[in-house]
Amino acid sequence: MGAANPVPNLYSFRKFGEPGWVHIPKERRVQGENFAPRAIKMYFIGRESSHIHLMWNPETQKEVRTASVTFASAPLLHASIERATALHLPPEPGPTLSPPQTIVEDPSEDGNAGSAAPLSDDDFSLPE
Repeated sequence: MGAANPVPNLYSFRKFGEPGWVHIPKERRVQGENFAPRAIKMYFIGRESSHIHLMWNPETQKEVRTASVTFASAPLLHASIERATALHLPPEPGPTLSPPQTIVEDPSEDGNAGSAAPLSDDDFSLPE
């Protein structure tokens, strides 16, 4: 029968209007052109089932039902977050970065200390 309270699969949720590229079947492509487009950019408007997407074609102003669509962005709910929520695990910590450290060298340890004369205001004056 299944689990009493199954965790819903939200991995395939998409935003309304999200762009996606719908595959053009080989029979509908222009024959003999190697560089003809193989996909058309359309926009997500809904789902009919778990694998059938409803896409809007702005060129023809029509709705298209398709299972062969590729979205540029990740789904709304990432799989690792879903898995951690289902298992009640805390999220994995990211890498920790320590603050940058300033290294100051002591001029007295250098050996060349005192070899250069300090700058004065005359060093920055413009020639007349």
